[in-house]
Amino acid sequence: MFPQDAVGDRLGRYEVLTKLATGGMAEIYLGRMHGAAGFEKLCVLKRILPSVAADKKLVAMFLDEARLSATLHHTNIAEVFDLGTDGDTYFYAMEYIHGQDARAIRLKCAEAKAPIPLDVSLAIIHGVASALDYAHTRSGPDGPLGIVHRDVSPGNVLVSYDGAVKLCDFGIARATTRASDTKTGTLKGKIPYMSPEQLQGQRLDHRSDLFALGIMLYELTVGCRPFRGPTEFAIMERIVNHAPKPPSLVVPGYPGELERIVLKLLANQPEHRYQHAGELISDLDADLERLAISPSPLLLGKYMRALFPDELAAWERAMRRGTTLAQHLTDTGPFPIVRRAQTDPAAYETVMMRAEARAPRAETELDPAPAGRGERMSDAAAAAALAAFGSEGGTLQGITPFPELRKPAEPTADPRPALADEIDPTLGGLARFEALAAQARTAHVAGDLGGAVVAAEAALTLDDEERVAPMSARLDLAPVFTAYLGDLSRQPALARPLEDITSLPIAPESAFLLSRIDGMMSLEDLLDICGMPRESAMRQLCQLYLLGLLV
Repeated sequence: MFPQDAVGDRLGRYEVLTKLATGGMAEIYLGRMHGAAGFEKLCVLKRILPSVAADKKLVAMFLDEARLSATLHHTNIAEVFDLGTDGDTYFYAMEYIHGQDARAIRLKCAEAKAPIPLDVSLAIIHGVASALDYAHTRSGPDGPLGIVHRDVSPGNVLVSYDGAVKLCDFGIARATTRASDTKTGTLKGKIPYMSPEQLQGQRLDHRSDLFALGIMLYELTVGCRPFRGPTEFAIMERIVNHAPKPPSLVVPGYPGELERIVLKLLANQPEHRYQHAGELISDLDADLERLAISPSPLLLGKYMRALFPDELAAWERAMRRGTTLAQHLTDTGPFPIVRRAQTDPAAYETVMMRAEARAPRAETELDPAPAGRGERMSDAAAAAALAAFGSEGGTLQGITPFPELRKPAEPTADPRPALADEIDPTLGGLARFEALAAQARTAHVAGDLGGAVVAAEAALTLDDEERVAPMSARLDLAPVFTAYLGDLSRQPALARPLEDITSLPIAPESAFLLSRIDGMMSLEDLLDICGMPRESAMRQLCQLYLLGLLV
């Protein structure tokens, strides 16, 4: 079986550099292809998970995705250029885009409390509209392919540092020529960007993608999504039954012609929207001319370099040292030093020394080293070390303990740590709650985050049953769960196939959270859309991590 994410391993003719994400059906890696005379090409490798490789239906869906994507050759679509096998599993290779997705751009601007410039927003939307116009009008030997992307959202729109806009991930796209198909009525995609007909399980056409693009246009130019609510269900209800608030009521001075374009894209009934992306592009071009805006890659690249100066500065320093882009991305990718610390004792010592300097009370005991590997930290030590790194604001911020420490639990085993001290069984009511809460706080300060979560959960479960503690006392335990989850921009992934996990005796709320995890959505987004009180959802997520069901 192909190793999890070890640098230097191979997938077909490609060298694997690092893992980027894991979804319910596939893993995504950064890879490199070598050629003659020192030629090398970076790429993204998408490999079907071994756990689903025996499922013929899922394999057929994966191959459909690869075949469909490989037929699309457009400047605004991330190109798929190879399909291969490795042992008994399939993978495909697509171009690597050195840049950020539109969601990262939106978040960066939100952090800076600065709107995205109108010319930048329209350049991005114009590129995506061009990609959709091409995909929607593609034909094959038997006529139009009838492609519908079905997941047009900021996370699937990449913008390179030199200003190229690329639509990617046709993984759930539908085409009339597909060998396998997803059933009508199955929700696939991101609910805040779905059309009314998609949410109602109706048959979709290309106008559903245009509705999603309208949501993106509204979000980028107004600064918020047009359909919002405290839960996923509330968002769904608003999309299906309510018209969006006109942008000019949110942003004074919003261009009137652009508002007309936005509202036409967001019409509830497909027949009232733009009927083709080409019509949208014509109106956008006319509006861009009126606003004296030219959506050029030069303009967009200049903005990207200004918005992400730290990332570009790090790459420029690496280039001056003679470092290749591949090595630079490997070194600055997801938890690089943490990954090396699992196999390299020197890197381990670096992590621990820096952790102890910033968190003197961090646990530093070593777990027994697996055969052929370097020493590695215990769960609590890794959590404390990474929390210490996070205070520097670097790429390690908030990453939870090593993947090896998040192994799937056997159905008959409960890997959650036991309470460090047995609570006096004669205690009841508020006294028992206070004893458990004190134990949680003590474990938290000592760096035993797993133990802290278990004690806090025991206290809150008791409180749920007996209503013994005031709200203020319950909220005092919120920092325990916050510290354990760490950086909420992290993207959780399932540790095993969803059908295996949901067969375990877990709470319905946990099963619902698991069903929304795709390896790409962040914890923050998951908490935002899950429809549960935030504190309750964070508790559930901590339990899922402790049970080894999430990585």
